[in-house]
Amino acid sequence: IFSLTDLFPQSEVYVVAPPGMEIFEQRKNMTVLHGWRYDIPLKDGFADYVIIEGFPSKVSEDKTIGEAMRVLRSGGNFVAQVKNTMVKEKRPEYPFFSEYVEELYYQLFKQDREISTEHIESLLAKYSQQQKSADINGTTMFHCRKGSTGKVNALSELR
Repeated sequence: IFSLTDLFPQSEVYVVAPPGMEIFEQRKNMTVLHGWRYDIPLKDGFADYVIIEGFPSKVSEDKTIGEAMRVLRSGGNFVAQVKNTMVKEKRPEYPFFSEYVEELYYQLFKQDREISTEHIESLLAKYSQQQKSADINGTTMFHCRKGSTGKVNALSELR
């Protein structure tokens, strides 16, 4: 979050944090709003980028993706990142203690759901026939760009 505020000092960065979560470090180009990944307190077509981490266990992945698409303007970018400990097809064998602890964290707090890459890609296909996913350092990244018709067109590369 803070890297984004530094990279784009002339832009406004809106952070949606669950009620009760405090973000102590503030930036002049950052606004903190209280809400959820599946209920973003922004107007339709407001955002250029929506970046989420994980999919909440309280609602379906379809609702979460649909909410992100609602707040994106035409040409806006959707990015979801999911730790591989929460991806069925990529669950690690836990060669490192840190991966095991990460898995325990997700099991204990139950904020995020285990997802299937194939399922997320099929949900994104409702908006477009193309989307991009990649495995980057133990995290699965999904990316697509919203088109003017409400459909989503994938970028040619995930960077």
